[in-house]
Amino acid sequence: MTMDTQPWSRDEFERRLREQGQAYHIHHPFNVMLNTGQATPEQIRGWVANRFCYQVAIPIKDAAVLSNCTDRENGSSEFLIMMATISTVCTMKAVSKPGFGWDWQSG
Repeated sequence: MTMDTQPWSRDEFERRLREQGQAYHIHHPFNVMLNTGQATPEQIRGWVANRFCYQVAIPIKDAAVLSNCTDRENGSSEFLIMMATISTVCTMKAVSKPGFGWDWQSG
C-alpha cells in the first residue's frame, strides 16, 4: 500500500468512499435474503439468537475495555467501571424476560 501525499480531488474522494461501502453489511448475501423475504423462519430465528447474544455482549465488552482505562483527573478507573457495570446490569435485566432462557433476575 502506498501513501498519497497529495489531497484527492472531490471525484477521487467520492470514488474511494463509495468503494469502502461495497463491504458494508447491507450487501452481505444473508442480509439481502433477510431484507427481501427470502430467509426461512429457521434462518430468521438463528439471526435473532445471534443478534441477541451480540447485544448482550456489547456492555460486557465495554466494561472490559473501560476497566483498563484510567480517569485523567485522579488516575482511577472506578467511575468508568461503575458506568459499564450499570450498563451491563440494565442490559441483562432487559433481556432476561421469560422465554429467553436466561434467569438473571436474582435481585
